Amino acid sequence: MVASNFVQLNLGLNYQLARNLRIQTQGNVLMTSGTVESLYESIVKTDTENLHVGYGAGLLYKTPLGPINLFLSGNNMDSHIRFYINMGFTF
Repeated sequence: MVASNFVQLNLGLNYQLARNLRIQTQGNVLMTSGTVESLYESIVKTDTENLHVGYGAGLLYKTPLGPINLFLSGNNMDSHIRFYINMGFTF
């Protein structure tokens, strides 16, 4: 997403199933606009054209070499479910 002005809200929840295993959930809401004034108007009027919502859930397993993360996610702009795998730490 490329936008010159935006407001973003992230919310996540982790639940530890076992010593090294967690369930992760995450939600994101993003409102975009070309100018600060139109961003304010979009927020006040809840303009759904500029509203982007993302969500996902997955598993995180801690290993001695770093975490392994398996995640499924989607968004309100298309109907695709995406699969994500990450091994190690993000720098």
